[in-house]
Amino acid sequence: MRTFARRLSFFENPTLARTMALCLALVAGLGGVVASYAQAVLTEAEVIRLVRTSTPLTDVTAAGRARVKAQGLAAGLWRNPTLTWSRETVESGRPTGSQDIVTAALPLDWARPRAAQAQAQAGALLDLAEMVGRGEQMVLKVLILYHAAVWADQERRLAAQALEVLDEVSRVLAQRLEAGTASGYEVQRLAIERELRRGALAQAHADAEAARAALAVWLGRPGDALQLPHTLSLLPDASVQALLLRPGDRHPVALQFAEATTQAQLAGERSALSWLPTLELVGGVKRVSDLGGGYGYVLGVALDLPLLDHGQGLRAEAQAAVALAKAQQAQFRRSSEAQLQQWRAEYRVCRQELGRFEAATGGPARALLQAAQSAYREGEQSIVELLDAYRAQAEVAKQRLLLLRRAKRAEVQLRAATGDLQ
Repeated sequence: MRTFARRLSFFENPTLARTMALCLALVAGLGGVVASYAQAVLTEAEVIRLVRTSTPLTDVTAAGRARVKAQGLAAGLWRNPTLTWSRETVESGRPTGSQDIVTAALPLDWARPRAAQAQAQAGALLDLAEMVGRGEQMVLKVLILYHAAVWADQERRLAAQALEVLDEVSRVLAQRLEAGTASGYEVQRLAIERELRRGALAQAHADAEAARAALAVWLGRPGDALQLPHTLSLLPDASVQALLLRPGDRHPVALQFAEATTQAQLAGERSALSWLPTLELVGGVKRVSDLGGGYGYVLGVALDLPLLDHGQGLRAEAQAAVALAKAQQAQFRRSSEAQLQQWRAEYRVCRQELGRFEAATGGPARALLQAAQSAYREGEQSIVELLDAYRAQAEVAKQRLLLLRRAKRAEVQLRAATGDLQ
């Protein structure tokens, strides 16, 4: 009784009661946030955002940018000044004197480092364009995997629904078997059909779990926290037409190639002055140690004579860099245009076939199933015809889902070719 009274007094304390209520409210709120986070439907835009922010893609791009700056910095540095000390001693039977000379030399080369800097940055930008291209392919790969997971989930639901229908038919057949209005052949035929559907469901479940697990790894989230949409949805025709009108130079890879081309052209412009000779300024002090002693100074100028190397190497490399950047840019444009036309044709055909198939099979499949169900209830047909109608309806649903997946894949590829996966 005393223990119960202590517990009762604990809850009667107003301060403790308010504190406990606040804690419970916080726990409930956090639980609601966690539940809503786990149950939020994963969209295409969220997948793209997670790939670009929660995967090594961001680090690779940042490292590529840092490499461009580092190579430009290393190639554009001037030569270090030099500090020289020397001692001269004159002897004629005995030491008569010596002198210490300390000189500093400063080479002045303005044209070549600037040309080398632009050229190094152009090469690094070409490498960065390839990195960006691989990153865009990774985004495309994960987005296709996302749609594959949605498709596999929907296929699993279709398989589960088909098995539920057969379970219901099995219960009805069992009742008819007890009443003596069903044959053993029908029972065995239904049992075989149920096992086939169980196998299809197991395969669909394995495919869905595999796709979900791979998608979770790419997105950096646990697989059970991924709430996928129930169906695939295609973009409206107006949005697809807007994609086809999107300028090709807005693609992220095209932008990188354009930047590399501009930098290569800058290297070509700077290399035009690479024939200028290098000027070296020399200055220092001299201390004479002889009978009289004294101090002096040293001044000098060294000029590089551009007889053998007059910048022709830098100019040739700059011209090659410009040609390479333009060729790779043109190659990417040609490749993007080819992919755009390929997936445009694929999308158009799949979309037309999907519409034609839905219009041609939707009504007949439902009518066939209704007629088979009615005939089976009235005893005019055996269960074989009913199973055939169920199988036909399942095949129609599966074929529609397959056409929808092909159209969605072509749509995503079309978006990737236009640089719309941002």
